[in-house]
Amino acid sequence: TPTNDRNTPPNSTVDNPPPVTVCRRVYRRISACDETSVRVLRQSFTNFEGLMITDGDPRDAGRSERHYGDQGIRIIKTTARLGLSGSRNAGLREARSELIAFIDSDDWCEPDRLATQVAFLGRHPDHVLVGGALRFVNEMSEIIGSRSYPQNDDEIKRTIVIYNCIAKPTSMARPRSMNEAGEGR
Repeated sequence: TPTNDRNTPPNSTVDNPPPVTVCRRVYRRISACDETSVRVLRQSFTNFEGLMITDGDPRDAGRSERHYGDQGIRIIKTTARLGLSGSRNAGLREARSELIAFIDSDDWCEPDRLATQVAFLGRHPDHVLVGGALRFVNEMSEIIGSRSYPQNDDEIKRTIVIYNCIAKPTSMARPRSMNEAGEGR
């Protein structure tokens, strides 16, 4: 497994993983991963494992290994196309950490995203998942829109039966709880 002092502490092992796995799926958008990688590696919370799922395209797997393997990102190559949910489920199975953060290959995240979410879940051990709002940007990185989501348990329970009110690319979860619940199936 490749390692990197930036996101995999020297004493981190399979038996002693960092507290967070940051999981990304790549499917034919490997060039979009560059800005995402920069944003993830610039997080104020640096004790995390990077995990990239290449979704069935051998070209993506090869490019991912060449571009990101030396950055300490663990690359999981799938032989068949899993799709978005299947890739995220693969990430849940492969995550070594107590928490998993999802980010799509073409998304950005705020520099304190991981720190904020880790702190929240640390204060609320009964919570399985936390998410955030979205901002949409154009090709010039100008904000062109946003989307907010319910922020408390009652609002989420009322809304989730109407539409998916959890933006997966902004979410952090406890993989063990998600796997037990059969998330994504």
